Amino acid sequence: MLSLIASTALLLSAASAATLPSVCGKTCARVPPAVSMQSSGCYKPAPKGFEYGHWYRTYQSLPGSEYMHNIELFASPGATTDVHKTDFITFQVPGCDHIYSIYGYETYTDYTDVKTFHGTGTLEQVSGPLEIVAYGWDTACDPYIVYWEPGPTGDFGLTTMSSSPTGPTLKTFTDLVADIKALGHDDLTAQADKLDWIPYDGARKVVPYPQASKQVLENKNMPDASGKCPTDGESIFAQRVLKYVKDL
Repeated sequence: MLSLIASTALLLSAASAATLPSVCGKTCARVPPAVSMQSSGCYKPAPKGFEYGHWYRTYQSLPGSEYMHNIELFASPGATTDVHKTDFITFQVPGCDHIYSIYGYETYTDYTDVKTFHGTGTLEQVSGPLEIVAYGWDTACDPYIVYWEPGPTGDFGLTTMSSSPTGPTLKTFTDLVADIKALGHDDLTAQADKLDWIPYDGARKVVPYPQASKQVLENKNMPDASGKCPTDGESIFAQRVLKYVKDL
């Protein structure tokens, strides 16, 4: 999910001026269908293709940010239909330079801006809904998305994705938290108060290649129970990443 950055920018620039939010810094949040089917008057469906491209996972409300950092997501249209997407996530763990990955695909549901993630290979039994709570462009005009999604234990929480490793901007982030809390749902308010920064230190410049190896597609490039940090030479995926970095 890197060569798509340019095409994503074109998609965003082509979005209708009537699509909310149409002005950088304007925010709007809705109650996700999993919480309530009540409508949120200001919310409009995200423009088609808005979620494609290169994203940084920057905040989350559920525990776990201390175990993963430098999280990047690359979303692209899948090969089956235009309502399928391929997800490729790369991340690191503290004290280890190795770049791990998670691969899967998403399908849209009958609900507006709600999709389901499906893992592949070793994660074939893993699936869960992703519901957009808010999206738009922050005060720096960088795109962002706020998701309502399940955590490892099944609890739901909030996650922010931004096209910038430091986004959304503080002003936009503050406004989003206020908008979510103003929806008046205790569970949303509680998770909004818990949103915590996910470390991104740029230790490794990741240029991923989703089809790099069978290892990636089958989700075998993940931390194991031993806690051992593999060397670059032990990972076909890491070797491919290094090649692309060196070619820059």
